[in-house]
Order: sequence, then C-alpha cells, then structure tokens
Amino acid sequence: MKISNIYVGDAICNLLLIEAILRDKGISVDKFASLYNDLPSQMFKIKVADRSIFKTTKEESRLEHPLPLQHFID
Repeated sequence: MKISNIYVGDAICNLLLIEAILRDKGISVDKFASLYNDLPSQMFKIKVADRSIFKTTKEESRLEHPLPLQHFID
C-alpha cells in the first residue's frame, strides 16, 4: 500500500497493485471488470455569499460543516 497515493493516485502503480491483488485472490480481470457498475453523477456550481462557512475533510471529499448539507448530499 505504500506505493499507492490515495489522494493523487498514480495509474501505473494502481494498475500494478490491482494486478497483484487479483493474482493473490485468484480473480481474473474479466471477473474484476464485471464487478464494476457505473453510477451516474452530477456536478453543480452554486454561488454562495460566504464560502468560509464550508469546512471540508483533509482530502476535500466531504463536508465537516455544515453537517446537514453533507447529509443532504449523501
């Protein structure tokens, strides 16, 4: 796990890491690909009066404040 960066990612390292895990688990690439389901996503841009009220986690993937807004997003 030390070769993969969860925040930035590195395609080559991630590919090699996944291949090693699949070999260890005895799973074929076709079986692995069949596990993937593409989920729809939407991106919005909303203007707010004061951006400083929004506090995110370190990796900026979730809101810590205001928490009700994160619950709505979920």
